[in-house]
Amino acid sequence: MLVAAMVLVVGGVAAACGGDDDDAAPAPAEPAPEPAPEPAPDPPAEGDDVAGEDLYMRAGCGSCHTLADAGTTGNIGPNLDDSMSSFELAVERMANGSGAMPSFLQQLGEDGINDVAAYIVSVTS
Repeated sequence: MLVAAMVLVVGGVAAACGGDDDDAAPAPAEPAPEPAPEPAPDPPAEGDDVAGEDLYMRAGCGSCHTLADAGTTGNIGPNLDDSMSSFELAVERMANGSGAMPSFLQQLGEDGINDVAAYIVSVTS
C-alpha cells in the first residue's frame, strides 16, 4: 500500500512537471526584433585626379576655363580657381551642363567626369 501511495504521489508530481500542457501558462511573447538600421547613403564616387588632369587637357576644358594648375586661361566659362567649391558640383556641371556649357557625359562617361572633378577639386581646394 505504501508503494502504491508513493507511485501516486510521484506520478502526480511528474504530471505537474510537464506531463500535460493544457493547464500550462502561455509562453511569454518574444520581443519584436529591432528594425534593421537604414543603410548609409553611398558616398559620392571619387575619381582619379591624375587621370583627371590628363582628361582635362585632352577634353579641351582649358579652352573655356581658367585653371592655374593646368596653365589654362579660357574665359568663356567660369574661372575654376575661383568658382569650383565641391566634387559634387563639378560632377553635376560636367554631367548635365550649365548655361553655355554642354554635358560631357557622352564624351567622358561617368568615370571620366569623376576623374576630371577629382582633379579640379584637388587643385582648387
